[in-house]
Amino acid sequence: MQVFCPDPLHAGTSEKLEITWEKMSKSKHNGIDPAEMIQKYGIDTVRLYILYAAPPQQDILWDIKTDAIPGVLRWQVRLWALVTKLIDTRNSGVTPSPDLLNKKEKGEAKKIWQIKNNTVSQVTTYMTEDFLLNAAIAQLMGLTNTLSQASPQVILHSAEYEDGLAALCVMTAPMAPYLASELWR
Repeated sequence: MQVFCPDPLHAGTSEKLEITWEKMSKSKHNGIDPAEMIQKYGIDTVRLYILYAAPPQQDILWDIKTDAIPGVLRWQVRLWALVTKLIDTRNSGVTPSPDLLNKKEKGEAKKIWQIKNNTVSQVTTYMTEDFLLNAAIAQLMGLTNTLSQASPQVILHSAEYEDGLAALCVMTAPMAPYLASELWR
């Protein structure tokens, strides 16, 4: 199919193609079966996708080519990796001590604390006042990015890092309860 001309043409026959758009409907048999999506990706991933893909007042375009499902899956993997990294670091045998952080690392910890507080405030507003759950998830992804950039010393010795990760898990719980439950263990 050629899409760079005003009227799309079939690549093999050069016939003009008719373009139609339809809303998903059971009667038209053009819908996505949620059970299949849940079986393939899991309930938390599908729930996060539905909440992240569009604000409540907009329809979700279920297009596998432009889908946000791979992004949601990557975020869940990154979140799992953050928790695993903290557990492994804390089980290394070294006792955490914030006094061992140098000035730069203390500044990094302070930045994590500030971003965590801002994220908690934004997510609270999005979930309780604006009902923009997609924006709340985007904020959680942003906090995940911040925590992912933390240095090993900050991960080991900083209470701010642990507090930020705990807040991230708690804020994830309403939207992905099974994932959050496993992360919390």
